[in-house]
Amino acid sequence: MFYVRRALARKNLDKSQEATEDLETILKLDTDNKAALKELAQLTGRSEATIKQQFAKHLHPPGLEPKQSMRGTRKFRRIPIVEVDLPIAARIPEGITVSKLPHDVTMKIGDVPTKTPSSANLSQVRTTLGSSVVPCTGETPTRPSPPPTQQMITLTEGGPSNWFQLERELRELNGCSSDKTILSNNAVTYLCRICPSQYQKVIGNNLETGFLVQLLRAFSRANGLLTPAEVVSRLNSISRLPRFDVAWMMVDDCDHDLFRQIFFTLEADPNISRDELNFIRKQFT
Repeated sequence: MFYVRRALARKNLDKSQEATEDLETILKLDTDNKAALKELAQLTGRSEATIKQQFAKHLHPPGLEPKQSMRGTRKFRRIPIVEVDLPIAARIPEGITVSKLPHDVTMKIGDVPTKTPSSANLSQVRTTLGSSVVPCTGETPTRPSPPPTQQMITLTEGGPSNWFQLERELRELNGCSSDKTILSNNAVTYLCRICPSQYQKVIGNNLETGFLVQLLRAFSRANGLLTPAEVVSRLNSISRLPRFDVAWMMVDDCDHDLFRQIFFTLEADPNISRDELNFIRKQFT
């Protein structure tokens, strides 16, 4: 629009050359601009068709003509989409009525030709196969699932040597369960068998609340596995681990009660040193 207004202004000021340049600039960008074609035709005395043809060649030089559509003028045809592996009634598109087919007629459904057998053919098949014919119920027979195989768990002899091994073997003993509140009997035995002198090496800085609770629950079920003195030794070693304070601080009230039950049982044993019990009470308070 800027060039059009300036061209008209220059034309009225008898600046024909400048007006012609502005109009040509417009047509180089838009050969179908009717206002520019009309004004340039009046200034130059040529026809609008000649001017348009000239600038069309300038816009599309030889070799750079716009690509023509390869589709042609033929219209697209809608093709109904038919899903396979469906009942015949469900495969027929809406709006199409299919009459009852005669026997021995091949019908193409979903690009898969099927042939409707006649009653004579069916009787012949039954006669040939005899009692081996299995009646069709319309249901897909299910294959019996194989019996579950027992998972083989291989534990390291002598107990775990590092934290990652401890986590892996404990998870396998718990049936790969992510719930750390669940402990199988094998997991209880496994945790009770870890020597407290190995806690610093195996657990170290990895003590967390979930594992601390697992240890407490294992000790509460250690009847026949650990003596009261061995439980005291393990509680003492746990309380000396670097991250014990943080892990114990996050334990909920239910597991606090569990520790009290363990402690009351230990306190009732006269063979346990009172100094050791007082130290444990102080650490777990």
